[in-house]
Amino acid sequence: LAFQLNDDLLGIWGVEQTTGKAPSDVAHKKKTLPVIYAVEHAGPVDRARLLELYAMDRPSPAELTEIVEILDRVGAREYTRDQAVRYRDEALATAHDVVRALNDREDSPLHNEIKLLGVGKGRVAQAPLAQEFKKLFASDGLTGGRKQADAHEEAKKFFVNYFKQIALVFN
Repeated sequence: LAFQLNDDLLGIWGVEQTTGKAPSDVAHKKKTLPVIYAVEHAGPVDRARLLELYAMDRPSPAELTEIVEILDRVGAREYTRDQAVRYRDEALATAHDVVRALNDREDSPLHNEIKLLGVGKGRVAQAPLAQEFKKLFASDGLTGGRKQADAHEEAKKFFVNYFKQIALVFN
């Protein structure tokens, strides 16, 4: 969800050269979280104008700019960014829980094999696993963007490194 919210931000306020995504969500009249938030939280005049602009077949560049100005005025960017950070933080907390479960659960191939916070008899350090989770769940797009292909690469690296750590246990 954090990744999707970040994608919503980039689809409106992103710089294509930096993010690899053209900021075209407003032109395509996508009903993303920033737009939904603005409709729900705008004053009557801004809400009416936003709905009027979104109902147009082909808004002009000036009208598209006006949509973004309404979103900014209402605080839609900040709200969406805050929600993306919240979901990212929840995902990172879950990642730490997963590493702990990998160590604690008797049915885990890494049961009692992870050194949690550098403590324990395990042969696998928590830090590499946690670092891979951090890369996998981090939403650095909040400060500059990350292409979807990069996210897929991070996921592949995570699972390769995860299985390398499991192999350490069985060698």
